[in-house]
Amino acid sequence: MAYYTTAKMVAELSGRYGKVYNKAMLGVEWNNSGNTGKGQYYEGVRPMSFRPEPFSDIPFLNQVAVFAEEKATLPIGKTSLTLQVGGRFTYMATDQLNDKWAVDPRFNAKYTIISNRAPKKVRELSLRAGWGIQTTLPALRLLYPFPVYIDRVSFSWGGTAETGPVAAWTTFVTPQSDMINRDLKMQYSKNFEVGLDFDMFGVKGGITYYNEKMRNGYTLRMVPQVLSFREYETYKGTEVPVYMDDPNNPGQPVLGVGGEPLDYRDEKIFHTASVKKPANDGKYDKWGVEYTFDFGQIRPVRTSVVVNGAYMTMTRKDSEGVLLYDTYSSVKVPIDGKNIYNPFLGAYYGGKSVSSGSVYTRFNSNINLITHIPKLRLITTLTVQCVWLNRTRNLQADGVYILDDDNHPVYGDFSNGTNGKMIYRDPDFYMNMDGQLLPFNRDLYNDPTYGAAYREYLQTGSATTTFVENSFKPYFMANLRVTKEIGRIAQISFYANNFTNSHPKMLLKSTGTYKRVNTDIYFGAELKLKF
Repeated sequence: MAYYTTAKMVAELSGRYGKVYNKAMLGVEWNNSGNTGKGQYYEGVRPMSFRPEPFSDIPFLNQVAVFAEEKATLPIGKTSLTLQVGGRFTYMATDQLNDKWAVDPRFNAKYTIISNRAPKKVRELSLRAGWGIQTTLPALRLLYPFPVYIDRVSFSWGGTAETGPVAAWTTFVTPQSDMINRDLKMQYSKNFEVGLDFDMFGVKGGITYYNEKMRNGYTLRMVPQVLSFREYETYKGTEVPVYMDDPNNPGQPVLGVGGEPLDYRDEKIFHTASVKKPANDGKYDKWGVEYTFDFGQIRPVRTSVVVNGAYMTMTRKDSEGVLLYDTYSSVKVPIDGKNIYNPFLGAYYGGKSVSSGSVYTRFNSNINLITHIPKLRLITTLTVQCVWLNRTRNLQADGVYILDDDNHPVYGDFSNGTNGKMIYRDPDFYMNMDGQLLPFNRDLYNDPTYGAAYREYLQTGSATTTFVENSFKPYFMANLRVTKEIGRIAQISFYANNFTNSHPKMLLKSTGTYKRVNTDIYFGAELKLKF
């Protein structure tokens, strides 16, 4: 069960000092969170490489925050200027981080040019701007990861009708201390916005431009492991093998039958699936424009018309400039005439994908028709969602190429496709079993001994239009909500989302497949009681 406890104390001081109205606030907040649940567990036989992960093993976390804000309004002739500055300072009481403080400053300003309460053609006109930093604190699972257990099968035998199957495996344990990243930084986003608010000629609304840059996003970065284990040859006997002292390595246990050890090999492999440490590889840039226009009520039909929406572009580039490793395959490769485990692991800046990120652009509007029928105490809201623009595009990673007719690499911009040619990307480095990084060289693919091992990490993209932009034509969806007041104690609402069941099919040019848009049709009702 999850528990959350919070306490807050706030002091405020406000007053007018001459012509300046001032309001100050100072506060402190304490939060405590934790979980005493069983977490992840299996009832009965558990799968290999799994161990219970009880949430109760994670200590409760205390956070203390101090926040302050100062707001002042200064009259300037018939106009006024409002300035607001504040900050929040949060401390995480944990020994799992070197940097335990989060600092969130913010600044806002609003210049009111016109402000009329009396009915006039222009009742309000103001400009506003704001800047701030917002920090996202790490979750408990990032601060207190569980140990990782890797079970590698060394011996497997189908057994007989009397014995049943028999297996032996080697267990590798990565303790919690090796999973913790004490240098983990706080995820934050820098936000800036500037806007215009107005109420003129019967239309009330606002337009806001915003820009957001997120950095140090929380991710899990794979840490390659080198596992040394014993792999036994296929056993075809009928007697159950038992552990005995290895005559070739005194003091070491070995499986054997009748006092004779079974044939085995000492192997080394990379393991890349389980050990993932918290990191700060997330990153995106987002900007856009949001708008709202309230056209007021059309009196003959008692219907208000409100139009709102946004234009937004987001560019995501996770793991940019970070050296990441490929997923290791335990399939053996031919080396010196023998099939053995690959002694190398491919590494790539930004990851192995031929794409380094994505760009998403969307422009939408919501047209809201709100009708009041006072005699029936009824309100109906019809919302038409319009998506005028919806574009996505995969960004091309560095080093991506195609092959010409002579199998020579050709690098370039493939945002318009590759004319049917397959896309390739080479690793930037190879890691050997000793943990050394070897720079990539295309001549390695033709190495007489390890060529097949090196070629395992040549990445390919079969879609020749991977970097072609996906652009959908405009599409629409309608939602309906009817709300009825029942006396003073109850309110009942019926709603139908996408009640026309509109699901147009759109072509994804980057893959050559189709995708249906809009949410599924669904109906429902809500009942609210007032006491």
